[in-house]
Amino acid sequence: TLKIPNVLFRHFSIFECKFGPVAQSNKEQESQISWDEAKPYSEIPGAKTIIQSLRDVLPGGKLYKASLTELHLRMNQEYGDIAKLRGLLGKPDFILAFNPKDIEKVYRNEGQWPKRREFQVFSYFRRNIRPDIYSENAGLLVEHDEKWKELRSKVNPVMMQPRVIRQYIKTVEEVSDDFIKKIIKLRNSKLEMPSDFLNELNKWSLESIGSIALDTRLGCLDDNTDKNSDSAKMIQGVHDFFDLTFKLEILPSLWKYITTPSLTKLMAALDTMTNLSLKKVDEILERIKNNPNPKPESETSVLEKLIKIDRKMAVVMAMDMLLAGVDTTSNATAILLYFLASNQKSQDKLREEIKTILPNKDSRLSNESFNHLPYLRACMKESSRIIPIIGGTVRKLPVDLVLSGYQVPKGTEVVLSHLITSLKENQFPDPQKFRPERWLSSQESDGCPLAKNAHPFAHMPFGFGPRSCVGRRFADLEIETFIMKLLRNYKIEWHYGELKVTNTLITVPKTPLKFKVTEI
Repeated sequence: TLKIPNVLFRHFSIFECKFGPVAQSNKEQESQISWDEAKPYSEIPGAKTIIQSLRDVLPGGKLYKASLTELHLRMNQEYGDIAKLRGLLGKPDFILAFNPKDIEKVYRNEGQWPKRREFQVFSYFRRNIRPDIYSENAGLLVEHDEKWKELRSKVNPVMMQPRVIRQYIKTVEEVSDDFIKKIIKLRNSKLEMPSDFLNELNKWSLESIGSIALDTRLGCLDDNTDKNSDSAKMIQGVHDFFDLTFKLEILPSLWKYITTPSLTKLMAALDTMTNLSLKKVDEILERIKNNPNPKPESETSVLEKLIKIDRKMAVVMAMDMLLAGVDTTSNATAILLYFLASNQKSQDKLREEIKTILPNKDSRLSNESFNHLPYLRACMKESSRIIPIIGGTVRKLPVDLVLSGYQVPKGTEVVLSHLITSLKENQFPDPQKFRPERWLSSQESDGCPLAKNAHPFAHMPFGFGPRSCVGRRFADLEIETFIMKLLRNYKIEWHYGELKVTNTLITVPKTPLKFKVTEI
């Protein structure tokens, strides 16, 4: 039996990140079962009729008010490695893939321009509400095919080069140092964080990614930040985006027919974020114009490089980085802190590694500091395996494929349920236990069953393929920097039982994050 932690995961996302080489094939790779030998699509397990599907989700049905985690678990337990979720109210069917072999096959046949389901409300804003900015370029989160390739080819050299990331080590470290100072101020008489500490993590995350995406410190960590400040509006805008997009796109909604309150609120939030991004871009343009001694190319910021390509592109990419990089990073950090605070042996072991990088309490980070962090990165992988921020991805098949012995025709949307595969006992023994050692070499694993023995596609927190997340390196830099600086000088404890989380588009901690923070 597969046990799931007390979480409510989304099963697909527009914010997936992928890595590694991919076969750019338009033909199905070899399979033990040919297309002609496979069972027809109509026989894929699942509700046989639309009426049965409706009964399942209506009051009294087995899927009534089921979380998406519960949905995946129920479908996997009832139907096995593959299941069909019939589309309702005009939406297409979904095929849920729970077998790592099928997941690999989908990824390796996704083609040059992977297609995923478009969130229409987001596209509606960019194409209909603000065509002045987005008409020619709706961004990596919206575009597909050659338009996406054209945009991606322009931003890759700016966003994916390690030397560009290294430019921000000092800035990200300064943000982390400022946040740690604030953490110390926030402690109560029990040395614990306040109940709303997640919001403080959001401020840190926005300050970090804002210093990169908008090339400026936003002041998110200042004491008594005004709720009407640009930074407060940015944070609220990101929250509204995730919450309202879920309500409009995933839950039943009439927004395509009437202007609902949720639609109005989301359009206003995205409009505010666009205007704030535009304001920052224009400030940079003015700064460049008035600077008689421009910086060498090797020292120009990400935003300056994007502005040189196109002003509107700079706004679009700044928006995409903020939407994709604030809540995801802060929530991932919160969950990692929970696991480290709940597993003191792991925290102590990590601290010893950190001390080899930061031997003194006031040691500073350098380029070389990030060259060898095996245990920190193992902790990050293990945290994302047990409670992923994003539980999987969706792919729209560009070719016919045979999955688990069934014909799945071109154009079908397939949910790749990493949420389920990463918690299977046959892939990761003791899957509920936080054991970073499983990600280390056999010499360092202390006898823990190694993750390398699992199917390589059983746990894919960043997905796979050409549609790589342009901001992944920045997110890693932010999390690694903060964790190193915090744990070098402070012990983190947790005394409130199992962490509960909720989920709209991403996983969000629900339990108040009252970590105890003590000097060492």
